[in-house]
Amino acid sequence: MPKKKADLSVVREDLEQLKSDVVKLSKDVKGTGAERAENLKAAITDTVSMVQENGRERYEEIKERGTEMKETTENRIKERPIKSVALAFGAGLLAAKLLGRK
Repeated sequence: MPKKKADLSVVREDLEQLKSDVVKLSKDVKGTGAERAENLKAAITDTVSMVQENGRERYEEIKERGTEMKETTENRIKERPIKSVALAFGAGLLAAKLLGRK
């Protein structure tokens, strides 16, 4: 019988060690998961910042092009007002014909 008690004692110690190891492992896994989540969050934040910056740059480029086109159009109209009015009138007639209005 003493051998069975010793074996049982060893099994209990092994179970306690296993329990301790499982608790440790779960903490490590939890920590690793949190670290991965934090790294992912940082990567997403960086990507969002980069996309926002690119969007701002594109917006500014488009805004500048629009301003340039507006100024160019205004200058051409000022240089040739009669031609501009005639061109606008012709475009209006063409649009009316295409849309079926008389």
